Amino acid sequence: MSSVYYENLDRDRRAIRILKLLPGSWPTRIHCQLKRVLLTDTVVYEAVSYAWGDPNNTKTVLVEGIEMQVPCNLETCLQHLRKPNEALQLWVDALCINQQDLREKECQIGMMGEIFRRCTSAYIWLGVPTTIESSSKFHLELKEISKETIKHQIDPFTIIYHFAGNQHLHELSCFRSEPSKEHFLFCEDRTFKRIWESFKDALQKPWWSRFWCVQECLLPSSAVVVLGQWRVPWKTLKICQMNYERHITSCCAELSGLMPVEYIFYPDMTVVKAQLDSSHMSCIFSDISSNLDLLLRSFRYKACQDPRDKVYGILGLIDRSKYFDLVIDYSLSTTVVYINAMSAMLLDGSGDLRCLTGLGFNSHEYDLPSWVRNFGACPDLGSVSHELTRYQSYILYNASNSTNYIPVIRNKTLLCLSGNLIDKIHRVGKSIEHRSWQHIHNVLQNWSVLAEVHIPTDMSSDYFYESKVNAFWRTIVGDMLFESEQLLRRTNTEDLEALRLWIPKMVMSMKTGVEPPLEAWLTTMISFTYGRALFLTEKGHLGLCYPDCRPGDELWALHGGRVPFILMPKHHLREGSMQNDHQYKFMGEGYLHGFMDGEILQDSFSQTEEVTLW
Repeated sequence: MSSVYYENLDRDRRAIRILKLLPGSWPTRIHCQLKRVLLTDTVVYEAVSYAWGDPNNTKTVLVEGIEMQVPCNLETCLQHLRKPNEALQLWVDALCINQQDLREKECQIGMMGEIFRRCTSAYIWLGVPTTIESSSKFHLELKEISKETIKHQIDPFTIIYHFAGNQHLHELSCFRSEPSKEHFLFCEDRTFKRIWESFKDALQKPWWSRFWCVQECLLPSSAVVVLGQWRVPWKTLKICQMNYERHITSCCAELSGLMPVEYIFYPDMTVVKAQLDSSHMSCIFSDISSNLDLLLRSFRYKACQDPRDKVYGILGLIDRSKYFDLVIDYSLSTTVVYINAMSAMLLDGSGDLRCLTGLGFNSHEYDLPSWVRNFGACPDLGSVSHELTRYQSYILYNASNSTNYIPVIRNKTLLCLSGNLIDKIHRVGKSIEHRSWQHIHNVLQNWSVLAEVHIPTDMSSDYFYESKVNAFWRTIVGDMLFESEQLLRRTNTEDLEALRLWIPKMVMSMKTGVEPPLEAWLTTMISFTYGRALFLTEKGHLGLCYPDCRPGDELWALHGGRVPFILMPKHHLREGSMQNDHQYKFMGEGYLHGFMDGEILQDSFSQTEEVTLW
């Protein structure tokens, strides 16, 4: 098989190639042409975002009359996008980039942000519905499948259009009203089950787990999601997500509690972070384009073949003037790329340690220092969602009393900070690992034993306001409350009374394994406890930490940090010496009740010390 001749691209002039997809129809072969253009010119084209799939699973297309192997998923995509009487101008990475030229690939990948930002629109190709793809006829006669099989399929975007239309949960076919018409029952009828299965199939396509899709769907001014013959505007997904979250936390909160756990889903973070305005990336979710940390942690549940792409894959989204030292260079190891990214965030001049919060630290992969996040790890979407809630709450605390500190990084592996020791962990309880209500209830019981409180089904005012009982429940909600579905605030006196009244209802529901109504307190509690464990300190204080923390770990108010951080001493006290060497393994951030507002730095007996993280 001959190779397509790729003429060199002028890097200095921002040259790219555009694919001209020639007209045709099922089941004729794909014919296309390539032409060179400059991004500085006014070029009209649409970009295609898709998942490559198995690199060994390929099909042939004709490029300039020459057969060329492309991913099977791409060939199917082009078959669905192709028009019978009109050519399409597309940018498709597999064909527009010379995959055999490593230097060109590196350069073009560095331009992908601009390529997707400048396109008139983007096609987000999810694939074909599983029921069609698994058909024995699929690879033999696509035209026949489209006529005979597709007509019996349910639109996989039915639920998306339902919530985008601002409809309530009870308007889904799975809810039936009781004779009084004041209450509804969940009834899993056949129609709804088919609607849900087709919807779930669309959400489980490999495209959603692909890291590169982040910039490919957020940068274009408009996009359309394509699944076989069905299409839905990307904007409609965003409207659906906004309406859905509003409904389940307000008017439909009680009904959402009736939905079995298998019908709970988290909207993909690309949808959550998307904007509705047409300018889109001109103000890329104002809080994020200049925030490398938020970008990296928001999407790291997505996968990519090369772990370095967990950093490189979002460089097209950030303000490069702030992080100009970060460039795509595949000669660097994963370890160096991750250290460079973490260092860039710590040394961005803010004097803030917010980037040291969240999951992924103290990793055993890539020989990383404990203070460098393993961006290659893929936490589940639920964990990321709850972590981002805690990220939002960070600014509402003030553990280091508004101090700033510019970290010092030595030999690229040692992070030097200053701070005040608060306390040490004495005991650690079980951790909440999944959203099973029986599991959560069992963990809460474990925590109540650790804190020496009991969880009654009738919470009297006198008991709730006892010091340790009050501290226990305020710790479990991080001393926070969702004022709306997106806005957090610290608790006040009125909130605590509402919390006291809510606790018995929550406990009664969990005892029976039923999801409590999705009220603000439940959302807050899950967000602050998911993936965390309760701990008791040597001085009797309560807090929340990650489950790998151990007795003896130290709690510090590090200067520049608005929450306490947990450090594991590298060595015990040296023999014959009463001085600690102040070298620590970084364990992550935590919540420590009574020390979230600068109390330790206001203590005249507390001393500031230097610490080194390795």
